[in-house]
Amino acid sequence: MLALIDRLKKYKGAVCLFLEKLGVPFDNNQAERDIRNIKTKAKVCGCFRSRTGAEEYMGLMSFISTARKNGFDSYHAVKKALSGLTNQVFELGC
Repeated sequence: MLALIDRLKKYKGAVCLFLEKLGVPFDNNQAERDIRNIKTKAKVCGCFRSRTGAEEYMGLMSFISTARKNGFDSYHAVKKALSGLTNQVFELGC
């Protein structure tokens, strides 16, 4: 318990950053939610069939997650990206 108290004192600025800057989340649940989908997919399928397939899946999910976090419709963001409008995907707000 004393180690936890010492660590909280040492990193007080980082621990309480969410109090000063409202954009900083209180917890890391978003990061955990981002990887949960990948872990579930791997468990359901047993594994990915190839490294390339896993990398493509993670790239697509990363793109969709970024679109959602920035308030864009993921379907339209992917549609614009596949249409070759990659420079306009996030600039025009889908």
